[in-house]
Amino acid sequence: MSNIWFTSDTHFNHNRVQQFCPDSRFQGSLEEHDELMIYNWNQCVQRGDRIYHLGDFSFGSVEYTDSVLRRLNGEIHLIYGNHDEVLRTSKFGKYFSSRQDYKEIRIEGQKVVMFHFPIHEWHQCHRGAFHLFGHVHATYGSVRGRSLNVGIDNRPGADMSPWSWEEVKALLDTKEIITHH
Repeated sequence: MSNIWFTSDTHFNHNRVQQFCPDSRFQGSLEEHDELMIYNWNQCVQRGDRIYHLGDFSFGSVEYTDSVLRRLNGEIHLIYGNHDEVLRTSKFGKYFSSRQDYKEIRIEGQKVVMFHFPIHEWHQCHRGAFHLFGHVHATYGSVRGRSLNVGIDNRPGADMSPWSWEEVKALLDTKEIITHH
């Protein structure tokens, strides 16, 4: 079985993201920052692996974004963020196995709900469904219940790497299931 990964808010070529997130981002040149994210991604994600990117992929031009996507390993599924308008164009369809605003999947029988934004309640949260999100950078790690911010800014040790399914499952299995009403 291939490995499954999650990430969000890479903000490739965003010239102010290091300023906005000084404690969770590499503080070198923007080029070094982006190269480190590409390297970390490819160290984790192998060619046959699946990776779910939960939005805000790139602030770069069409050409720059294309050059980054060509270098990334894995079968990429994109859940659009508020800064992904350029990725909605057909030019980028070849890089993604799926593109949508919201996605629900099952992994090893576990329901996983993905959306760029943190939400207070999600489909089947009362039955233990996981909610993965981004958008808030390192502001907070979860909303409540079995939710997790999978943004690269929220990684332990600020290592700017994707989250593995095993990490996500281990963290969320310990959280309390939201009770209904």
